[in-house]
Amino acid sequence: FLDVDIVVTSDTQEVVVPLTASLLRRPSLKSQQDDDLPLPKYARLVERTVWPSLAEQWECVQMQTDEAGKLLLNMPVLEGCPVADVRAVAIRLKRVSIRAGVTLYDKKTRHMFFVAGGRAEIFADNTLKCALDSPFYVGESSVLAVEAPPVASTVVAATNCEGFSLAHPQATDLEAKGNRAIALIRRDLAQRR
Repeated sequence: FLDVDIVVTSDTQEVVVPLTASLLRRPSLKSQQDDDLPLPKYARLVERTVWPSLAEQWECVQMQTDEAGKLLLNMPVLEGCPVADVRAVAIRLKRVSIRAGVTLYDKKTRHMFFVAGGRAEIFADNTLKCALDSPFYVGESSVLAVEAPPVASTVVAATNCEGFSLAHPQATDLEAKGNRAIALIRRDLAQRR
């Protein structure tokens, strides 16, 4: 019996897919003529792969959305924002794990990151300007601008960071629908410029 989690990772995202299967060792195999698949002689898949049910998948989506929503509601900029608008953003967020030393935000980034745990450092002209402790968000100008804005700083994860990302197309879609959370983030961005 095999019960594993397959983990697919990139620099900014991680997807975990549970996989369950049963394998039998065949003591000897003289011919593979009766085999449908060219499997190794010592193993044969005898039960189909079991994926999470739709109910289990939906439960995971709801748990992730609730976690992301709680994080967003802890952001001072979203204080007083309607819960429905926060939830509309939360359901579009992707869970991310960012290793220490990985760039969160620079001129190539088109994602906004909401960090629940970890610390990041902001550099301008290769000089450390300040540090951010969670919870915080970065990259709002890259997803709320029509064109990628000129970037004068780079944000690097100082420790391993856990949180969520929002891609430019999802932010644009939310803004087009009049999402109040995105409007508040845009207003905060304009006030800081």
